[in-house]
Amino acid sequence: MAALEWRIGPPCPDPFAAIAGELTLYQVHFASSKALMTAELKGDLSQVVEKAVSLANENLRDDISRLLFLWDSVYSVFTVVYTDEKMEHDARQVTKCGFTAIDEHFQRGEFLHPRQFAERNKFGRIVCATLEDLAAAGYLNALPPAIDAYFSDHDRASCGSSSIPVHRIPMGP
Repeated sequence: MAALEWRIGPPCPDPFAAIAGELTLYQVHFASSKALMTAELKGDLSQVVEKAVSLANENLRDDISRLLFLWDSVYSVFTVVYTDEKMEHDARQVTKCGFTAIDEHFQRGEFLHPRQFAERNKFGRIVCATLEDLAAAGYLNALPPAIDAYFSDHDRASCGSSSIPVHRIPMGP
């Protein structure tokens, strides 16, 4: 497993939130993965989880109660944010990883074909199962006790932050 190379973008507001007056300057830690097979995917996801957990203390605020793992099945991007209970106000430090080989695989197919939807959804389930395995192995143990972990493969912008379906990730030993 190759180590992911992390880049940090300059602090900037979310352009959509800025229109509504929310001017939090987000610091995005970004990496790219060439993983395609499940074993490679697990290795790279573990590095993203480790990076996100390492940012816990920088993201603590009174209203922060969730570590939210988001899988974007359209662009094959994994985003991790610390957020409040309603998932409407994220903390400053954000972790993202683009899975370029997975995205290229999906882009070769016919985007609106039912088989394509099924395959993209399958990857969401693989990501969720991998997160559960990592949590069981103790990867989330360094989180502050007030933080619970959740996963979603739904788009918060389309569903509305507080109404996206989430799956609680059981914490490890």
